Amino acid sequence: AIFAALPYDPIRDFEPIIQATVVQLVMVVPSSHPASTVSEFLAWARAQGGRTAYASSGNGSNPHLAAADLLNRLGIRMEHIPYRGSTAAHADLITGRTAMMFDAYAAVQPHVEANTLRMLAVSGAEPSHLLPGLPTVAAAAGIPGYAAPSWGCLLAPANTPAPAIAALNTATSAILAADDVRERLAVLGAEPVGGTPEQLRELMTQEQERLVALVSTLGLKGSL
Repeated sequence: AIFAALPYDPIRDFEPIIQATVVQLVMVVPSSHPASTVSEFLAWARAQGGRTAYASSGNGSNPHLAAADLLNRLGIRMEHIPYRGSTAAHADLITGRTAMMFDAYAAVQPHVEANTLRMLAVSGAEPSHLLPGLPTVAAAAGIPGYAAPSWGCLLAPANTPAPAIAALNTATSAILAADDVRERLAVLGAEPVGGTPEQLRELMTQEQERLVALVSTLGLKGSL
């Protein structure tokens, strides 16, 4: 969606094996911010008239797209400040130099526990089992259809024989069901998914369509 001349096609050049995980991004603000809900933050941001900023871990990153999509849907202007990774962005967010960020829960967890950042919502289509009681952005903001999931999967080179794909899918499904693996993933803020290769291919196709449309709307471009 962002890079015009990739040396591969992300769907045609791979065989899907299995969706491994989904990682919930969380919408966070400094603990000193007056907003304690998504709706309060959006009302505050709208009142600033573009004189405030949100952070991300880089141009075109999942956190960037999650925030930009939300603001674009609501017609709210905020300046985007991209950093070189999440850690670099957190310092300015904590001090209030930026007002909001989407990031993986595992990345912001230490700051949430230290009461320097406040979580407002999760970005996925459904609430997270790891963060009970935290609403989705879509529900909290009243935007049906909004979702900004971050997910991981296993792929093989195109034309890998079907029996090999099936064997890898079966083996990975068993791994994802293991208690110790699920516990380790939870520490990382990830939830196991599983499913069939066909379900992963459908997800990849849907996500490519969604992200190509979003990047076009936002006018983002990149180069390798």
